[in-house]
Amino acid sequence: IAVAGLGRHEKIVAMALQPGGQAIFGSPVGSGNVDVIDPRREQQREYFLCPLGFHPAKRGCSEENPAAVVARFAKGNSLDHGLTMTQSAIRREVRTEDTISTFVPVPEIHRGMLRFNHMELTLPPGHLTRDRAAISSFYNEIFDFECFDVPIFEQQGLLLRTDPETSQFLLVTEQEEHVRSPGYDHLGFLCESRARVDEILAACQRRQATEPEIQIKEYDDLVIGPTTVHAFYVRHLLPIWFDVQVIEYADGSAPQRDWHFG
Repeated sequence: IAVAGLGRHEKIVAMALQPGGQAIFGSPVGSGNVDVIDPRREQQREYFLCPLGFHPAKRGCSEENPAAVVARFAKGNSLDHGLTMTQSAIRREVRTEDTISTFVPVPEIHRGMLRFNHMELTLPPGHLTRDRAAISSFYNEIFDFECFDVPIFEQQGLLLRTDPETSQFLLVTEQEEHVRSPGYDHLGFLCESRARVDEILAACQRRQATEPEIQIKEYDDLVIGPTTVHAFYVRHLLPIWFDVQVIEYADGSAPQRDWHFG
């Protein structure tokens, strides 16, 4: 099945429509407030994510299987002990004057650095159907997301991606057990310059003039040592806030390494 706008990700549609999946959240486990991953939902998630380069079923050992990690942590909180060791991650507790416990990778083991890939946001049943066009319009205009529909979890989800390779994206779906965030839970977007942050803020304010339901929180610059964070929060139609920011560094204090897309 081909859907206009999916480009090389047309396989998502066929995979997402395969039988055997129902959009069901995990079941709570004894202690630790951990949800076991429902295998049917994970199977459908694999159908969706495999074309994007994520292949959970191909990982051979249980230590690299998310379900195995969840099951292991459900048995008890490993952070109660001073040392946590698994094949996929070995961390040691470090005590300094500034922090009680910070876990850092053991330098002898090189696994490659993790990068954030995607976030799924859930809305109450009917809300995505009602607000689909408005969500696409706002997040395309404000953040340059490419927005298109994807059949997944036996429904029509909405995918918002930053790039044609779909290396970073938000997936919006409807669920009975949906996200509820009355506080300031947020996802941060890092801009290249102060001018870009102000440009996005101005665009949000222009839309807010005709769409008063758009929420904006402006902040004074946060100065911490040699760094200055210039930022604002915005929330519209999705259940969390988005923190739009730039981090400025005093001369000679910038990190030696930085992220680049290319």
